[in-house]
This record gives sequence, C-alpha cells and structure tokens, in this order.
Amino acid sequence: MKLFAKYNRINLFATVIIFLLSAVAFYFSLQYVLISQLDDSLETEKSEIEKYVAEHKALPEIFAIKDQQIAYTPVEQIDFKKHFNYVTLVDTVEKDKEVFRQLTFGINVQGKYYKVEVSKSIEGTDDIIKSIAIITFITILLILSVSFF
Repeated sequence: MKLFAKYNRINLFATVIIFLLSAVAFYFSLQYVLISQLDDSLETEKSEIEKYVAEHKALPEIFAIKDQQIAYTPVEQIDFKKHFNYVTLVDTVEKDKEVFRQLTFGINVQGKYYKVEVSKSIEGTDDIIKSIAIITFITILLILSVSFF
C-alpha cells in the first residue's frame, strides 16, 4: 500500500506540473493569436484608408467608434516605417483610459504628408484571455481534486 501511495503522490505532482506548464503555454499562444488577429484588423483599416485616399485624393473623415480611434497628424516628411505598439488612450465613447494596440504609418495626400495612427482597444482580447485562464484554472482544480480523492 505504501508503494501505491507514493506512486499517487508522484503522479499527482507530475500532473500539477504538466497542467501548470500547459496553462502557461496556452495563455501565451492564445494571447499571440488574438494580438495577431487585432494586427490584421489594423492592417485592414490601413488598406481602407489608402484605398480611400487613392480614390478621393483626401483623408477619410474620422468617426467616433467604440474601441477604435484614428488620428491624422501633418508631418514634413515620412521618415518612419509602419509599426505596431501599445498606447494608453482615452476612449472617445466611454471617456476612460484604456490600452490600445496602435498601427502608425505615413501617407501622402496630394503632396502633403501625414502620420496616421489607427488604434483598437485590446480590452476585449484581455477579457477573453482572462475568461479562458479562469476556466482553465477551475478545470485543473477539478481534475486534481477528483484525482486526489
């Protein structure tokens, strides 16, 4: 009986380690996928702005949309490459500070240069990740509880 109890303790310890490592890997992979999806959405917005400028020779009008912001800033020349980053902005609809994923790029409109910043809130992706992390943690606890008893 002692051998069986020792085996169960080792098995339970190994199970905990495996579940924790998988939960961490799952969290980071899910975060990567959701941020990649957000980046693709920002790239789509960039394409739409460029298409609008090509057709109308003017920048599109800015509308207040929940979880998205667009800003145009006149610049002397476009001396930067397109890049993604995280910024904290005030949500124009809800009037509170949120973290946004932002795509910055340059555009030429009839000889005038503009820096365009397209931002989307990451609050929704954070909520999804938190929900899945909680569900995963509860599932691990249930499996371990059943295994222990």
